[in-house]
Amino acid sequence: MKLESKHIVLYYPHKLNVCMNGLIKHDLIIEEVLSIREYSGVVYFNNHCLPINGISWKPILRQLSELDNYKDEILIRWGGGLPEKAKEKWVKSIIDEMKYTAYNALRYDFIEFMAEHHFDFMGLIPASLAVDINTLNKPKDSTGGYGGC
Repeated sequence: MKLESKHIVLYYPHKLNVCMNGLIKHDLIIEEVLSIREYSGVVYFNNHCLPINGISWKPILRQLSELDNYKDEILIRWGGGLPEKAKEKWVKSIIDEMKYTAYNALRYDFIEFMAEHHFDFMGLIPASLAVDINTLNKPKDSTGGYGGC
């Protein structure tokens, strides 16, 4: 598997942290994704043109196991009106559905939520096409980025 425009276009409206040449660049906004051919796709991040090849940059994402830390956000978004006794079981079922459903079979609102919070629902981290946010060192460097990619 290689990094393609289909892997990053879902993060389009959200600020994405990326690892570029060993440095972390924060809050990059995907301005435009161009994919003339699958192997020659290009993405523009804050006026930086980057090839979609996974060599010079990788998105920084969260593992799906971290969904358990987002129970409150899930309840706010979808759980209004639930009886108190039902909330814990309901949230667990929603999280399990997000974790264990293939991304091409997920509900769109689940995909939107996971993209907004930068979750790796397409398996990019195990394929070495993205960086796990929890594995980074974050000392500030002189260029405004962070080391540790």
